[in-house]
Amino acid sequence: MTSALIVFFSLSPAEQSSEQSGLFVDMFVWMFGIFGYTPTPDVLGQLDTIVRKLIGHFGLFFIDGLFAQLTLVSFIGAKKNWIPLVISLGVMLLLSITGELLQLLASGRAMLFTDVIFNYAGAYTGVMLVYLLMSKKKSKEKTT
Repeated sequence: MTSALIVFFSLSPAEQSSEQSGLFVDMFVWMFGIFGYTPTPDVLGQLDTIVRKLIGHFGLFFIDGLFAQLTLVSFIGAKKNWIPLVISLGVMLLLSITGELLQLLASGRAMLFTDVIFNYAGAYTGVMLVYLLMSKKKSKEKTT
């Protein structure tokens, strides 16, 4: 499901993508307003970048990495922990690159290598979190 969202967002035109990021920025501005803070235009620009990179790239790929690893472990089994790990990391790398390449098809969008890095960093973190938690659980089961 999250992979489908990644493809959908990658194919969105620049204006639509900006509006989607703007919804999150508006939410943060509203929360800042509760505390009596009004961000300056410079801060709003930085906030927009943070929202796009952390939520749009890192966050979405983090969730996809979690699901990829959990899905492969359930299909392949956890006995050979490294097989789902290698497949998940490989698929997530391909999806990270593909997501950026798809932006070349959307009007006003461009592929950025830094976005591939943010995408893969999120996916890697999600995959490794599942891998490490399952490894820890497996080692606990062996000791009991």
